[in-house]
Amino acid sequence: MDEKDLLALWNQLRKNFVNAQFIPVLVFVVLINQAIEGNLIGLPDNIKYFILVIVGIIGLLTFINQYSSIREAMSIIKDINSLKKKSALATKISNSQPYLNLTAIAITGFSLLSYALLIWTLFQ
Repeated sequence: MDEKDLLALWNQLRKNFVNAQFIPVLVFVVLINQAIEGNLIGLPDNIKYFILVIVGIIGLLTFINQYSSIREAMSIIKDINSLKKKSALATKISNSQPYLNLTAIAITGFSLLSYALLIWTLFQ
């Protein structure tokens, strides 16, 4: 692959990463709204578990999608680094490994924190 192809693939992965966040954000907006209005208080346990399972499935699928985008982006960085001559943009992207690592850590932390807060909200 040449630089142009690698940059196009990089941009596609970035779009996939962002798009993967839309559904979980919408789910959490609805849940936050319901929590603010007090609609999550006093629910039967089977409904609480249903909410946890649905959110867990959506979250896990999104998590996997985002991690695969990060993993593929790391491969693109390796391919870009193997190019003999790079544009300024390709050079910037080739230095993105620490940011990808930070993103992977942040996704893990925020996912676990969000799910823990949902459990706490449902069972307080």
